[in-house]
Amino acid sequence: MQFVFFTAIAVLLTAGIATPSASAQTLQEFASCTGVDNDIERLACFDRVAKPLMKDEAAETACTSMTVEDLKLNYNDILGTCAEVAGFVLQAGDSAMLMQSMMDANPFFIDTSELSRDERRMLLNCPSGCELTVTGTVGEFNYNKGMKASSVR
Repeated sequence: MQFVFFTAIAVLLTAGIATPSASAQTLQEFASCTGVDNDIERLACFDRVAKPLMKDEAAETACTSMTVEDLKLNYNDILGTCAEVAGFVLQAGDSAMLMQSMMDANPFFIDTSELSRDERRMLLNCPSGCELTVTGTVGEFNYNKGMKASSVR
């Protein structure tokens, strides 16, 4: 019986269920699976309960395409999420500025330090700025509203 309990806890942790975001109903559904005696039926029960959660997780990791204007206006609502933004990019060291146009007086700062060598080369070969699409996680960068770039194209 202890093995079943610890197995259930391991499944909960693996599925990300033991987090505050999990609903009470989901936790009850997982708890009900621990009472199933047959090993195969118990695993099927855990799989059935976990399947909708996996879809939610995949949806959360998808990047949302948006304009620079939307990025600026929705910043507080999309903190910590992945965004794909097309705009004018001007490189400066390990950071860049993402703007609606070359004359945009309110740039959005981009951390480019984790880009691949080829992506950083692309930025270096564009000293006056380029129209690019930046993908990354929205958050603070150098005490400014920004984004940590995971790719540029």
